[in-house]
Amino acid sequence: MLSALTLLVSASSLSVRQRVAGRFVDGLAAGMVAVSVTTAIGRPCPEHLRPRMPALMSASRVIPSRAVFYGLAALTLLPSLALVAVLRRPAGDGDAPKNLPPAGERAARPPLFLAPMLSLGAALGQYGVSAWDLQHLLSAAAVLWAGASWVQGKVLQHVERPG
Repeated sequence: MLSALTLLVSASSLSVRQRVAGRFVDGLAAGMVAVSVTTAIGRPCPEHLRPRMPALMSASRVIPSRAVFYGLAALTLLPSLALVAVLRRPAGDGDAPKNLPPAGERAARPPLFLAPMLSLGAALGQYGVSAWDLQHLLSAAAVLWAGASWVQGKVLQHVERPG
């Protein structure tokens, strides 16, 4: 009951403090549940099986959670394929809303590989600023160099071909 209440507090929070308070009490409730379950399992079990019970409890959480991750991966596959199909379709005037300029005057769609490259750059940038050693600083410098090179290329492309 307490766990459900803390989830409602966290879900309806209007401030960070309320969310943190809800998560804090949720942690306390989870601890109480873990102790209760361990006690309830430990009492009726024979002495020689008690050390195995924590491993069995952990396995009962881990194995189904892997199935959930596989299920979520499968559920994201179909929308991803649909998005790729839409992005690869050539832009024509037939599918454009009425307030857009004709297809020849609109900006070209970015290449499909741009999204994963942007994600990789964001990940490397976050890694680069997460610590202050040489490896992290080189990662941040590489991201800055790649971003500056891309911007410079766009600027030069615009200067060479104005309009």
